[in-house]
Amino acid sequence: MGLGSTAKKLQKVADIAEKLFKRISAMRSEIQDLQGAVEGAETDAAELRRELAETRALVEAVAEAEGVDTEAVLANVDYPEAAGQTEQDQAAADADGGEGSAA
Repeated sequence: MGLGSTAKKLQKVADIAEKLFKRISAMRSEIQDLQGAVEGAETDAAELRRELAETRALVEAVAEAEGVDTEAVLANVDYPEAAGQTEQDQAAADADGGEGSAA
């Protein structure tokens, strides 16, 4: 085998390695972008949970001041079906009194 053939093979390997390096770099960049988006979503979700807790506390305080039984009101709520939840899951949750459902 001549040196020309070996050089061509090495060049081909080097070209493939360069393409793979570029793809890996692009994927690394995409993963970093996704991590940033996830962290942003986690921050947003935490803020929404905090605001929900504040709102709930205020509503319960007003309800208590007005003499409203919040537990009785919540017992009669027709909750929407959760995304991905089947009718059988909903029926089981209803039979359990709503235990185990997402808050």
